[in-house]
Amino acid sequence: MKRVFTIDLLKVLALVNMIVYHGLWDMIYIFGTVKCDLYTLPFIIWERYICISFIFLSGMCAYLSKNPLISGAKVFLAGLIVTAVTLIFMPENAVVFGVLTLIGSCGIILGLLKRHIVKIPPYVGFFGCIILFVLLYDISGGSIFFGKLPVKSLPFLKYPQAFLGLPVTDFRSTDYFPVFPWIFVYLSGFFLSNAIHPISKPVKKGFQTAISFISKHCLLIYLLHQPVIYVILDITKKL
Repeated sequence: MKRVFTIDLLKVLALVNMIVYHGLWDMIYIFGTVKCDLYTLPFIIWERYICISFIFLSGMCAYLSKNPLISGAKVFLAGLIVTAVTLIFMPENAVVFGVLTLIGSCGIILGLLKRHIVKIPPYVGFFGCIILFVLLYDISGGSIFFGKLPVKSLPFLKYPQAFLGLPVTDFRSTDYFPVFPWIFVYLSGFFLSNAIHPISKPVKKGFQTAISFISKHCLLIYLLHQPVIYVILDITKKL
């Protein structure tokens, strides 16, 4: 995949924010060493920024990828690993259909449909995806179009519905990002990358190379950061 420094830098910034947020979450809700409420508005905005950044930038990277289908399959597999590990070791905080599963699913869908999607004018696709994301934002809550149109769930197929984003009453996940509406954040990144690709600057040597190296290994860092944080906090608490 072609490296673009601006995208790599934004990915690293989002990665740093994510590590800090997850470390704080662990200290509050697992170890109880910090008293704070992450469900207040400033922290909710922070968490949304981190997630939207990752999904959006993943879409931008997908445009630069030679094979988004293969890349998406790898990320989807990583998402399944996260789900399996959390179900086994942290069932009360299990991650089902988390952000990795979403990004992987979007990559697979894009890989299958890319030859059709690239025919859409970039700015039309970009703004269209933003509008669709806003209109469908609360679909898993049971409504779309700012609550004006209710969305009904089927009395069966709980997990396929949860995966797509349809409302499911007895579904629970610590990290939940269904295909709808979040695929439109991913695709908006894809379309913007298509639009600005001719003016984007490649990575230069030095500092930019270091940033791009970290960005290139974001998935591995994502998979390892939580266990590392957990071990560090566990050791610190016992001292």
